[in-house]
Amino acid sequence: MTQEEQREAIAKASQGVIEFYDGVWYYFDGKKLHPCKDNDPLQDLNAMHEAEKVLTDAQFEDYHYQLYELAPFGRPMTKRRNSTSATAAQRAEAFLKTLNLWKQ
Repeated sequence: MTQEEQREAIAKASQGVIEFYDGVWYYFDGKKLHPCKDNDPLQDLNAMHEAEKVLTDAQFEDYHYQLYELAPFGRPMTKRRNSTSATAAQRAEAFLKTLNLWKQ
């Protein structure tokens, strides 16, 4: 997937948590919109954290598995460690794979 396709899919899947206005990506924290760092949710951990909130408990388990597969750190680590160390881009890919929205 291109980065733009990823951004659009995340925005749709996050049910309005991440939105694009006037050339800037924003995340919604439940109270107000905040601009995403560098105008890109693929680089903003806060934006991905907000998007993750739409996942069900079962989806969240799969999401952690996807992160474990995407974020190897060269030594055996637990799923929890890999998921907390993942970049925003890795979280975005795992999020989209969890929701079966990732396209090769």
